Amino acid sequence: MKFDKITMHPEAGNATVCRECPMCKKKSHFIVTTKEAWEIIDRTRGLNTKSVQDILPNHTPTEREILLSGFCPRCQEEVFGKDEG
Repeated sequence: MKFDKITMHPEAGNATVCRECPMCKKKSHFIVTTKEAWEIIDRTRGLNTKSVQDILPNHTPTEREILLSGFCPRCQEEVFGKDEG
């Protein structure tokens, strides 16, 4: 799991995660809570071993995959096929 940038928004209690797709170079963004942002940061630093599903249980599989592989939604469909769920 990695990210290009996390921008904290303390006044709103959330953060924006940004990741560039390794295939098409498009940037994907999504909002997480401040707690989720810190758990993502801690995991990338090796300070916790939670799975992305445990860190982001209320996010879509597409958003979680952005963190895991970096693939944007369009490239995920190209690589993994159309999500039937």
